[in-house]
Amino acid sequence: MATIYQNPTLDADKCSDSEACCGTEGCGSSTAPQSGYDGYTEPDTKVPPKAQPLMREVSVNGIAIAEADILAEAQLHPAKNPGEALKAASTALVIHALLVQEANRLKVTADPEEDDEGNVECQDDANIRALIEQEAKAPQSSEEECRRYYEHNRERFCSDTIYEARHILLPVSQGDPTSEEKVRAQAQDMIAHLVKRPSDFSSMAKEFSACSSKEHGGNLGQITRGSTVSEFERVIEQMKPGE
Repeated sequence: MATIYQNPTLDADKCSDSEACCGTEGCGSSTAPQSGYDGYTEPDTKVPPKAQPLMREVSVNGIAIAEADILAEAQLHPAKNPGEALKAASTALVIHALLVQEANRLKVTADPEEDDEGNVECQDDANIRALIEQEAKAPQSSEEECRRYYEHNRERFCSDTIYEARHILLPVSQGDPTSEEKVRAQAQDMIAHLVKRPSDFSSMAKEFSACSSKEHGGNLGQITRGSTVSEFERVIEQMKPGE
Protein backbone atom coordinates (compact mmCIF):
# COMPACT_ATOMS: atom_id res chain seq x y z
CA MET A 1 0.00 0.00 0.00
CA ALA A 2 1.25 3.49 -0.85
CA THR A 3 -0.04 6.77 0.55
CA ILE A 4 0.04 9.89 -1.66
CA TYR A 5 0.32 13.29 -0.01
CA GLN A 6 -1.09 16.26 -1.90
CA ASN A 7 -0.86 19.98 -1.33
CA PRO A 8 -4.32 21.47 -1.93
CA THR A 9 -2.86 24.68 -3.28
CA LEU A 10 -1.10 22.84 -6.10
CA ASP A 11 -4.45 21.67 -7.43
CA ALA A 12 -5.83 25.17 -7.75
CA ASP A 13 -5.39 27.18 -10.97
CA LYS A 14 -4.72 30.42 -9.16
CA CYS A 15 -4.50 31.69 -5.64
CA SER A 16 -7.02 34.20 -4.41
CA ASP A 17 -5.90 37.65 -3.35
CA SER A 18 -6.33 36.74 0.29
CA GLU A 19 -4.11 33.68 0.04
CA ALA A 20 -0.37 33.38 -0.03
CA CYS A 21 1.05 32.39 -3.38
CA CYS A 22 1.42 28.70 -3.92
CA GLY A 23 4.22 29.18 -6.40
CA THR A 24 2.28 27.58 -9.26
CA GLU A 25 3.16 28.73 -12.76
CA GLY A 26 0.52 31.17 -13.96
CA CYS A 27 -0.39 32.43 -10.53
CA GLY A 28 -0.81 36.17 -10.57
CA SER A 29 -0.06 36.78 -6.93
CA SER A 30 3.08 38.64 -6.03
CA THR A 31 3.24 37.04 -2.60
CA ALA A 32 6.18 34.72 -2.10
CA PRO A 33 5.47 30.97 -1.88
CA GLN A 34 4.95 29.54 1.59
CA SER A 35 7.67 27.41 3.08
CA GLY A 36 7.15 24.04 4.74
CA TYR A 37 6.21 21.92 1.73
CA ASP A 38 9.04 20.26 -0.09
CA GLY A 39 7.10 18.16 -2.56
CA TYR A 40 5.86 14.55 -2.75
CA THR A 41 7.67 11.93 -0.64
CA GLU A 42 7.53 8.26 -1.62
CA PRO A 43 6.46 6.23 1.44
CA ASP A 44 8.53 3.29 2.66
CA THR A 45 6.80 0.14 1.40
CA LYS A 46 9.49 -2.38 2.35
CA VAL A 47 8.31 -5.68 3.86
CA PRO A 48 9.09 -5.66 7.63
CA PRO A 49 11.79 -8.07 8.76
CA LYS A 50 10.78 -11.54 9.95
CA ALA A 51 10.23 -11.84 13.70
CA GLN A 52 13.14 -13.36 15.60
CA PRO A 53 12.57 -16.79 17.20
CA LEU A 54 11.80 -16.88 20.92
CA MET A 55 14.51 -19.43 21.68
CA ARG A 56 17.56 -21.08 20.25
CA GLU A 57 17.03 -24.05 17.97
CA VAL A 58 16.57 -27.40 19.70
CA SER A 59 17.56 -30.49 17.75
CA VAL A 60 18.12 -34.18 18.47
CA ASN A 61 20.77 -35.91 16.36
CA GLY A 62 20.32 -33.31 13.65
CA ILE A 63 16.51 -33.36 13.67
CA ALA A 64 15.07 -30.00 14.76
CA ILE A 65 12.15 -29.69 17.14
CA ALA A 66 9.76 -27.01 15.91
CA GLU A 67 9.38 -23.95 18.11
CA ALA A 68 5.59 -24.26 17.81
CA ASP A 69 5.77 -27.78 19.27
CA ILE A 70 7.81 -26.52 22.24
CA LEU A 71 5.35 -23.68 22.89
CA ALA A 72 2.43 -26.12 22.77
CA GLU A 73 4.20 -28.58 25.10
CA ALA A 74 4.99 -25.76 27.55
CA GLN A 75 1.26 -25.44 28.28
CA LEU A 76 1.47 -28.87 29.93
CA HIS A 77 4.29 -27.89 32.29
CA PRO A 78 3.19 -25.47 35.06
CA ALA A 79 6.13 -23.37 36.22
CA LYS A 80 6.98 -20.19 38.13
CA ASN A 81 7.88 -18.37 34.91
CA PRO A 82 7.74 -18.93 31.12
CA GLY A 83 11.46 -19.71 30.96
CA GLU A 84 11.12 -22.72 33.27
CA ALA A 85 8.08 -23.96 31.35
CA LEU A 86 9.95 -23.74 28.03
CA LYS A 87 12.95 -25.57 29.51
CA ALA A 88 10.75 -28.37 30.86
CA ALA A 89 8.92 -28.62 27.54
CA SER A 90 12.18 -28.77 25.58
CA THR A 91 13.51 -31.51 27.87
CA ALA A 92 10.32 -33.57 27.51
CA LEU A 93 10.36 -33.31 23.72
CA VAL A 94 14.06 -34.17 23.52
CA ILE A 95 13.49 -37.32 25.60
CA HIS A 96 10.49 -38.20 23.43
CA ALA A 97 12.54 -37.72 20.26
CA LEU A 98 15.38 -39.88 21.60
CA LEU A 99 12.97 -42.69 22.45
CA VAL A 100 11.37 -42.49 19.01
CA GLN A 101 14.77 -42.65 17.35
CA GLU A 102 15.84 -45.60 19.49
CA ALA A 103 12.61 -47.47 18.70
CA ASN A 104 13.24 -46.88 15.01
CA ARG A 105 16.86 -48.03 15.33
CA LEU A 106 15.83 -51.27 17.03
CA LYS A 107 12.83 -51.64 14.70
CA VAL A 108 10.45 -51.88 17.66
CA THR A 109 6.81 -51.32 16.73
CA ALA A 110 3.41 -51.87 18.32
CA ASP A 111 -0.22 -51.31 17.46
CA PRO A 112 -1.68 -48.12 19.00
CA GLU A 113 -3.93 -48.81 21.99
CA GLU A 114 -7.13 -47.10 23.10
CA ASP A 115 -7.65 -45.99 26.70
CA ASP A 116 -10.85 -46.14 28.75
CA GLU A 117 -11.91 -42.71 27.49
CA GLY A 118 -11.61 -43.66 23.83
CA ASN A 119 -8.33 -41.84 23.15
CA VAL A 120 -6.02 -43.69 20.76
CA GLU A 121 -2.27 -43.22 21.15
CA CYS A 122 -0.21 -42.15 18.15
CA GLN A 123 2.19 -44.55 16.44
CA ASP A 124 5.28 -42.95 18.01
CA ASP A 125 3.85 -43.35 21.51
CA ALA A 126 2.91 -46.97 20.77
CA ASN A 127 6.47 -47.67 19.65
CA ILE A 128 7.88 -45.98 22.77
CA ARG A 129 5.63 -48.10 24.99
CA ALA A 130 6.85 -51.26 23.30
CA LEU A 131 10.46 -50.10 23.56
CA ILE A 132 10.18 -49.53 27.31
CA GLU A 133 8.49 -52.90 27.84
CA GLN A 134 11.28 -54.59 25.91
CA GLU A 135 14.34 -52.74 27.16
CA ALA A 136 13.55 -51.43 30.65
CA LYS A 137 14.33 -54.04 33.29
CA ALA A 138 13.21 -53.27 36.84
CA PRO A 139 15.68 -54.53 39.47
CA GLN A 140 14.38 -57.24 41.76
CA SER A 141 14.86 -56.70 45.50
CA SER A 142 14.72 -59.29 48.23
CA GLU A 143 12.33 -59.01 51.16
CA GLU A 144 15.27 -58.26 53.44
CA GLU A 145 16.37 -55.34 51.24
CA CYS A 146 12.82 -53.97 51.15
CA ARG A 147 12.49 -54.14 54.93
CA ARG A 148 15.85 -52.47 55.41
CA TYR A 149 14.87 -49.63 53.09
CA TYR A 150 11.57 -49.23 54.90
CA GLU A 151 13.24 -49.03 58.32
CA HIS A 152 15.57 -46.28 57.08
CA ASN A 153 12.80 -44.31 55.33
CA ARG A 154 9.76 -44.70 57.54
CA GLU A 155 8.75 -41.04 57.12
CA ARG A 156 8.21 -41.59 53.40
CA PHE A 157 5.61 -44.27 54.07
CA CYS A 158 3.61 -42.43 56.74
CA SER A 159 0.74 -40.03 56.25
CA ASP A 160 0.01 -37.09 58.53
CA THR A 161 -1.45 -37.94 61.91
CA ILE A 162 -5.24 -38.14 61.69
CA TYR A 163 -7.47 -37.32 64.66
CA GLU A 164 -11.12 -38.19 65.14
CA ALA A 165 -12.69 -35.83 67.63
CA ARG A 166 -16.02 -34.73 69.07
CA HIS A 167 -16.62 -31.41 70.75
CA ILE A 168 -19.22 -29.20 72.38
CA LEU A 169 -18.90 -25.52 71.48
CA LEU A 170 -20.04 -23.12 74.18
CA PRO A 171 -20.33 -19.51 72.94
CA VAL A 172 -19.17 -16.50 74.96
CA SER A 173 -21.29 -13.33 74.79
CA GLN A 174 -19.41 -10.32 73.49
CA GLY A 175 -19.47 -7.27 75.75
CA ASP A 176 -20.35 -9.26 78.86
CA PRO A 177 -17.28 -9.38 81.15
CA THR A 178 -18.81 -12.19 83.21
CA SER A 179 -19.79 -14.37 80.24
CA GLU A 180 -16.44 -16.09 79.87
CA GLU A 181 -16.33 -16.97 83.56
CA LYS A 182 -19.86 -18.39 83.44
CA VAL A 183 -19.14 -20.44 80.32
CA ARG A 184 -15.91 -21.79 81.80
CA ALA A 185 -17.79 -22.94 84.92
CA GLN A 186 -20.46 -24.57 82.73
CA ALA A 187 -17.78 -26.39 80.72
CA GLN A 188 -16.10 -27.71 83.86
CA ASP A 189 -19.43 -29.03 85.15
CA MET A 190 -20.05 -30.77 81.81
CA ILE A 191 -16.57 -32.32 81.84
CA ALA A 192 -17.13 -33.64 85.36
CA HIS A 193 -20.44 -35.15 84.26
CA LEU A 194 -18.94 -36.75 81.12
CA VAL A 195 -16.08 -38.30 83.09
CA LYS A 196 -18.70 -40.26 84.97
CA ARG A 197 -21.08 -40.80 82.05
CA PRO A 198 -19.22 -40.51 78.71
CA SER A 199 -22.20 -42.04 76.90
CA ASP A 200 -24.07 -38.75 77.42
CA PHE A 201 -21.70 -36.82 75.13
CA SER A 202 -23.93 -36.97 72.05
CA SER A 203 -27.07 -35.86 73.85
CA MET A 204 -25.23 -33.02 75.63
CA ALA A 205 -23.68 -31.87 72.36
CA LYS A 206 -27.09 -31.73 70.72
CA GLU A 207 -28.50 -29.76 73.66
CA PHE A 208 -25.71 -27.30 74.43
CA SER A 209 -23.31 -27.02 71.45
CA ALA A 210 -23.39 -23.93 69.22
CA CYS A 211 -21.66 -25.84 66.39
CA SER A 212 -23.54 -27.48 63.51
CA SER A 213 -21.75 -30.71 64.41
CA LYS A 214 -24.24 -31.09 67.27
CA GLU A 215 -26.57 -32.84 64.81
CA HIS A 216 -23.95 -35.59 64.64
CA GLY A 217 -23.25 -35.80 68.36
CA GLY A 218 -20.48 -33.21 68.11
CA ASN A 219 -18.47 -35.43 65.73
CA LEU A 220 -15.98 -33.41 63.65
CA GLY A 221 -14.86 -36.36 61.55
CA GLN A 222 -11.19 -36.78 60.67
CA ILE A 223 -8.87 -33.85 61.38
CA THR A 224 -5.31 -33.40 60.17
CA ARG A 225 -2.67 -30.92 61.24
CA GLY A 226 -3.51 -27.45 59.90
CA SER A 227 -7.17 -28.19 59.15
CA THR A 228 -8.52 -26.44 62.26
CA VAL A 229 -7.70 -23.46 64.46
CA SER A 230 -4.36 -23.64 66.25
CA GLU A 231 -5.89 -23.38 69.75
CA PHE A 232 -8.08 -26.43 69.16
CA GLU A 233 -5.24 -28.29 67.44
CA ARG A 234 -2.86 -27.83 70.38
CA VAL A 235 -5.39 -29.34 72.78
CA ILE A 236 -6.05 -32.35 70.52
CA GLU A 237 -2.33 -33.10 70.16
CA GLN A 238 -1.95 -33.21 73.96
CA MET A 239 -4.87 -35.59 74.49
CA LYS A 240 -4.73 -39.36 74.62
CA PRO A 241 -7.11 -41.67 72.73
CA GLY A 242 -10.43 -41.92 74.55
CA GLU A 243 -10.09 -38.67 76.52
